[in-house]
Amino acid sequence: MCLPNSPMHAAARAPAIASTPCSRARRSPSSPARRPSPISPPSPPIYPSPSCAPCAVGTTAAPSDASPPSQSTFQRALSLVDAARLDQLLGTWLLGSGTTHPHLAVDGKTVKGQQGSLHLFSAFSVQHECVVAQIAIPEKTNEIPQLAALLREVPIAGTLISADALHTQDDTARPLVQARGAEYLLVAKANPPTLRAAGERLFPEPIFPP
Repeated sequence: MCLPNSPMHAAARAPAIASTPCSRARRSPSSPARRPSPISPPSPPIYPSPSCAPCAVGTTAAPSDASPPSQSTFQRALSLVDAARLDQLLGTWLLGSGTTHPHLAVDGKTVKGQQGSLHLFSAFSVQHECVVAQIAIPEKTNEIPQLAALLREVPIAGTLISADALHTQDDTARPLVQARGAEYLLVAKANPPTLRAAGERLFPEPIFPP
């Protein structure tokens, strides 16, 4: 037993003090004093840049006080998209999903906007209610010569292709059956009269009720 502040008490505490890593007793007088390492500030967050949007999206979340993109930003971004290429990629993805499309209805619609009108020609899957192919009709032409281009990338063997009376002609029906192995359902109006008369002889009673 040793009393506090006695020489024996100081000698008993000496090994504990010398074993402490941060003790100044082990530092030689000639060694310089160690300066504390500065604390580096945190790196700023990295947000997606417009020049590298595909590779930066989702890397770091935007701050909660960030404002959403404006309408002009969306307009500039969407104006850079190749609409024809996007239609082709979406149609290929839908056709490659493993689903079958027994019935495709082709039709065209005119989209009116601030920069004139745009006529879109599309193939619609009746069973799955989705557009599998779509093209824009060039000016000074119509849907008739563009049907082959619309269905060029679509596997239509054994598929029923329905269209309005505009496509009721030999140049449309023969390639669908002979070259592509598809079937067709076309509307026969009074023009041409010979086709309408032949249809009435074959089907004296209406097949579809009015």
